[in-house]
Amino acid sequence: MKVVKGFVFLCLLAGLVLLGRQFLLNAPSPEAPVASEASPTPTAEPLREEPLNEGSSAGSETPLQTRDLEQIRVLDEIIESKNDNDPRLDRLLRDLSEPLKNELRAKYAPIPAEKRNDRGTVVFLIGREIAEGRGSTADLQFLKEVLMEKPCLSLEDCSKSPSGVGPDEQHLEAIHETTLHYPQLMDLRYLKIALDQGTLSPVMREAVLAILETARQSPNARVVSDVDATLGTSTGK
Repeated sequence: MKVVKGFVFLCLLAGLVLLGRQFLLNAPSPEAPVASEASPTPTAEPLREEPLNEGSSAGSETPLQTRDLEQIRVLDEIIESKNDNDPRLDRLLRDLSEPLKNELRAKYAPIPAEKRNDRGTVVFLIGREIAEGRGSTADLQFLKEVLMEKPCLSLEDCSKSPSGVGPDEQHLEAIHETTLHYPQLMDLRYLKIALDQGTLSPVMREAVLAILETARQSPNARVVSDVDATLGTSTGK
C-alpha cells in the first residue's frame, strides 16, 4: 500500500515538473519583445524627387512680366499698322528686359523672309539696345546671324530674282534695294553707332568687331560692302 502511494506521489511530481517546464518555454523572452500590431516595424521609404518650381533656375526661363507683355502688345500693333514712325517705338519700346529680348529673337525667325519691314523692326529694337549699352552676348549672336542670312532677291519671293524692272519702276529701284536689305542695314547701323559712341564695354566692343570680321564672309554682297566701310571708319583702317 505504501508502495502504491509512493508511486502515485512520484507521478504527480513528474507532472508538475513537466507543466512548469512548458510554462517556462512559452513565456516571452525579455530580450526579444513581441512586436504588436499597433507599432509595426518601420520600413525605409524611397526618396521622392520634388517637382521644380516654375521660377527655379534649373533650365527654366524667367517669365515675362506685365511690362514685357504690354511692350509686346504695342510692338504687334505697330507691325500690324506698318507705321515706322509710330512714336511709341521711342517712347515705350526702350530698355527691354532679357526675357522680352528672348521673346523678340524667337519672334524673328517665323516672320516670312519677304516681310522685310517686320523683320527689320525687330532687328532695330535689339540693335538699339546694343548701341545704348544695354545689350547682351545673346543679342550680339542674334545680330551676327542676321548679317549672315542669304540676301533677299525679291519682295515677292526672296529666293527668286525679279523678272525685270519696268520703266515706270526704275526710279523706285534704290528704294527697293534698301527695303530688300532692311534688316541687315538696321543691324549694321546700330553696331556702327555702338562702336562710334563708345557705349560698349571692352569685351563687348571686341565681340562686335569679331562679328563684323565674320560678316565679311556674308553671302550678301551689300553686307560685305557696308561692313568694310564700317570697319574702316570705326577702327581707323
